[in-house]
Amino acid sequence: MSQILNRADSDTNNLISLIEKYDSTELAIDNFNSSRDLEIVIVDENYQVLESSRDIFRSSFFSTNITGAKSEGVAYSFIKTDIGKKLALIYSKKGFYKGDLIIVSIEYPFISYLELKNIFVLFLLLSFLIIAFDTYFITVMYINSYILNLNRFVKTNQIYNDLNNDDLKLPLNSENKEVLRLIETLNSYKAKYDAILENDKNRFSKINSFLSNIPTGILVIDNDGKISLMNEKVHFFLSLSKRQILEPANTKGLEQIFEIWEKVVEDQKIRINDIEINNKILEIESHPMIDKYSPYEFIGVLFLIRDVTKIRELDNMKNDFVSNVSHELRTPLTIISGFAQTLKNENIDNEDRELCIDSINSEVEKLTTLISELLKLSKIDKAFKNVKHTFFNPTEIIKEQVALFFTKANEKNINIQFELENKMECELLSNELYYRQIFNNLLDNAIKYSKDDSSIIIREAIDNEFYSFSIEDHGIGISNDEIDKIFDRFYRIEKSRNSEIAGSGLGLSIVKQFVNALAGEIEVSSKLGLGSTFTIKIKRNNDV
Repeated sequence: MSQILNRADSDTNNLISLIEKYDSTELAIDNFNSSRDLEIVIVDENYQVLESSRDIFRSSFFSTNITGAKSEGVAYSFIKTDIGKKLALIYSKKGFYKGDLIIVSIEYPFISYLELKNIFVLFLLLSFLIIAFDTYFITVMYINSYILNLNRFVKTNQIYNDLNNDDLKLPLNSENKEVLRLIETLNSYKAKYDAILENDKNRFSKINSFLSNIPTGILVIDNDGKISLMNEKVHFFLSLSKRQILEPANTKGLEQIFEIWEKVVEDQKIRINDIEINNKILEIESHPMIDKYSPYEFIGVLFLIRDVTKIRELDNMKNDFVSNVSHELRTPLTIISGFAQTLKNENIDNEDRELCIDSINSEVEKLTTLISELLKLSKIDKAFKNVKHTFFNPTEIIKEQVALFFTKANEKNINIQFELENKMECELLSNELYYRQIFNNLLDNAIKYSKDDSSIIIREAIDNEFYSFSIEDHGIGISNDEIDKIFDRFYRIEKSRNSEIAGSGLGLSIVKQFVNALAGEIEVSSKLGLGSTFTIKIKRNNDV
C-alpha cells in the first residue's frame, strides 16, 4: 500500500512539474499520459476544472479528495467506479502554477470489482463445502463409533432406565475410554438437569409462598373466560370456596368481576373499580395481559383485589371531619360577624355592647382551640420521632392542671374530687409535655360531657414499674359500639346525644397518639347515660 501511495505522490509531483515546464495543463496531461490511460483532473482553488483527460468529469468521485487536498495538501481514497465496476485509487495533491493554487487528481484503476467479487465468493463457497463435508464425515463417524460402543456397553451391563430414580447414573465400569468419557458426560448432563429441576421446584415454591402470603388477591382469567390462577386471598375476600369460584355463574362476587373482565377484553384498558361483597368494599384493579413471546397478542386479564373497607371508611370519616370543621368554623364566624355588625350601631347601650364583646371573645376562643387541635394533630407524627424524657412529679402537674380548669368546671357547678396517691413519693422519667396534654384533653372532655351539678373523680395509682391515673365523669356515657371508635381521628360520638357540645373529634385521637408515644396503655369503661372512666397507664421510667 505504501508503494502505491509513494508512486501516486511521485506522479502528481511530476505532473505539476510538467505543467510549469510546458506552461500548459493540456500539454502536460498529454505528455504525462502518453504511455498510460489514467484519468487526470486539474482544478483551481475555486474547484473550477482547468483540464481533464476525460470528456466527462465524474465530480462525485473527485470532489471529496479535492476538498481534502486543498486543506491538508494531500488526500486519497479508494472507490468502486461505475465504469467497468472497478476498484480505483484517487490521489489528489495541491500545487502552484503561475503563482495560483491548483489541485491535481489522478485515478489509478485496479482489478475489476466484479471479477474480484466472483473470485472471492467462489473461494469462500469452495472452502465452506470442503470444511462442511470433512466436518460432517468426521462427526458422523465419531458419533456412530460412540453410539455403537455405548449400545454394546449398555447391552453387556443390562442397564435399564428407571424414571422414578433421581439418583440413577450409568456405572463407570467399561474398559473403553471413549465410552467412559461419554458416560461421564451423560452423567454430568443428568446432574445439571437434576439441578435445574430442583431450582425450578424451589422457584415455584417461593412463587407459591408469595402468592399465599401477599395481602392482595390475585386472579387471572384467560381471554376465553377460564380462571387460570388465583391465590388464597381471593377465596378470603370473596368468601367463596374453590368449587364455587370455578362455577362463576352461581356466585355474585365473580359475576361482578366477569362484568369488568368483559369490558377489559373489549377495550384492553386498565380499570379500577370498587365492588361491595358481604359488607366488604373490594378494590378491583384489572390489567390486560399481553403475551411476552407474541407481542400484541391479548391472552387474558389480571385482577388485583384489595380490601379497602377501612380506607373507604376513613375517607368518609375525613369527609365528615371536613364537614364538621367547616361547621365549627362557620358557626363562630357567623356569630362574630353578627355581633360585629351590632357593634357598628351607635345607639346600643353599654350593657349590650359588653354582651357583644363577650360573645365575640367566646367564639374567638372556640376558634383558637379548634385551630390549635388541628395544628397539633398535623405536627404530632413528626414530633414522635424525637421524644425527650425528663423527671417530673405527675401529682403536682395534676393539681396545676385542675386549677386551670376550675372556672370551666364551676360554670356547670361540677365538683372535682381527688383520690391521689400520697403514700409514696412518685417521680416519672417521661415526656412532661405529652403527659400534660393527655391529662388536659381527658379532663376537658370530662367537663364538656358531664351533666350540670355532677362530679368528676381523679384517681392515681403507683407501683414499682407503672404509674396510672383515671378520670371518672358522670356525663352522657358512650355506647359499647362506639368505644372502639372514639380514638379514631375525626370521629365524634352519636350526634343526637352531643349536638350541643362543641368538638372536632380530635381530642381523644391526640390522647391516643401521645399515650402510644410514651409506650403506655389507655382503657375506657362506660355506661350509657351514667358516665365514663378513662384510665392511663405508663412506665415510671421510659428510658428502660
